[in-house]
Amino acid sequence: MFRRLFLSQAARRRTSWLIAAVLILPFIFFFHASIRTPAKGEGGTAGTLFGKSVPWEVFQREQRWIRFKLQTVAGQMPFDVLEPMVNQAAWERLMLLEEAKRRGLRVDDLELASAIQGFPDFQKDGRFVAERYHLFLRASGLTPQLFEEWLRGDLLMEKLRDAVRSEVTVTDEDVRAAFVRAHEQLAASVIVMEPGSFIDGAAKTVTEDDVRARYEARPDEVRRPEQVAFEYAGISRESLAGAVSLTDEDLQGHYEARQDEFLAADGTPKPFEEAREPVRQSLTSERVRKQLTERGLDLEEDLEAKRPFDEIATARGLTKQTAGPLNPRSPAPGGPDPALLQAVAELDEGNMSEVVRTTAGVYIARVTRRIPATVPPLEEVRDAIRERLIRERARGSARQAAEVVLAKLQARIAYGVRFEEAVLADGVSVTRARFGRTQPIDPLGYERAVNETAFAAPLGQLTPVLETARGFAVLRPEEYLPPDEAAFAQEEPALRSETLTRRQEERFGEWLQEVRGRAKLTSFVDGIADER
Repeated sequence: MFRRLFLSQAARRRTSWLIAAVLILPFIFFFHASIRTPAKGEGGTAGTLFGKSVPWEVFQREQRWIRFKLQTVAGQMPFDVLEPMVNQAAWERLMLLEEAKRRGLRVDDLELASAIQGFPDFQKDGRFVAERYHLFLRASGLTPQLFEEWLRGDLLMEKLRDAVRSEVTVTDEDVRAAFVRAHEQLAASVIVMEPGSFIDGAAKTVTEDDVRARYEARPDEVRRPEQVAFEYAGISRESLAGAVSLTDEDLQGHYEARQDEFLAADGTPKPFEEAREPVRQSLTSERVRKQLTERGLDLEEDLEAKRPFDEIATARGLTKQTAGPLNPRSPAPGGPDPALLQAVAELDEGNMSEVVRTTAGVYIARVTRRIPATVPPLEEVRDAIRERLIRERARGSARQAAEVVLAKLQARIAYGVRFEEAVLADGVSVTRARFGRTQPIDPLGYERAVNETAFAAPLGQLTPVLETARGFAVLRPEEYLPPDEAAFAQEEPALRSETLTRRQEERFGEWLQEVRGRAKLTSFVDGIADER
């Protein structure tokens, strides 16, 4: 429930970049300050912002809110990786809240109440149910006052972001320029030197001494990462959905409560019989979500009671599965859910994870074995090292060949030779391509820097050698193809909206940099630069 609560709110409101960043960082760690009280750091002052001291307890409150949202949305990740990010996000949040106050922005009680009542998981049949709200608070270990203080801060940051974005306007010239960029095209000659053409030659240059030297100089290239084997138990969304039984009365009631979700093309509610299947899917999803929430709370109670893994799985009727040994930091298609891998990545053998909530279900996991990272003997990785060296040398040869071709063509053209004659004289293979600014270039594919370089080059001039995934390329723009002006009127409304949104985001990013400069943050918290 809590994962969906925040994600749905984020999707609906599209809150600030800070909240979005917080939502994708998976970790939970409730920090407890030391009883010591130094002047700077833990227990005293966390740092200074806008020339004012920030008490440690104020900074700690913001950390806790950020960590809480991480837990409800994404799960876990290593402390040493996440904590600097949490600290940074806490400072950014404090900075934005202070800036909002400086602008005289505020969130009144009615706005706060409306936001809380608007969370779908606090509702039943479209109406706010206070009991659900208080269940959420109890399960989260939060008081209404603390949660509402945090949420008020989020809403205040939304107002601040909206205020900054509202300063941006878009002119007709801006929209016209966006139309041109979206539809203008170039016709160009493309010369590509592909590394694959140089593999055989590169292979002849790699010796046994080269392989051994690379192995000794760069052992991390062949190091096998730590592996973990674990078992996990849980219940899937799919299994719960298969067990849901719905009556016609259930479907009719759900339809009547949510007719605005089942609309025809003209915007009017579909007749019940026409909407029956979407209604069934919606109600099934709602009931499954509630059951998953309840199962998750049950598992949290089991963990708090320190019940053994096998006892929990048996008592709760959970399906047990095993996984590994595998690298928990490298999810593979068809393997365990990445959230499960994150949950076990740092656990010692025999230890259990917290409750893991994924899009597929809710689970707990226990690590059964850890295999340390190791550098295998040279005999086991000799072929892999040799292949790496061959690929690197082939790529180097392709770059060198492209530089040589460019130099020869430039020299011939400087003497008055036409481009078409120059490439024939040097036996250079040329491909003709037509492409837009954001379209792939045959045979290179799409790489923004390559396309932008091509559009910036004068017609008839050769570009520098450009590195691409396919190889090393030289382009010669030959014809500029303007957009079809007849399409402008039809696309103008959408382009105006897209251009405004892009400009607003760009402005918010610029403004954020300005505020950071004025804030003059000095942090006494570990994991973040002392001064920025």
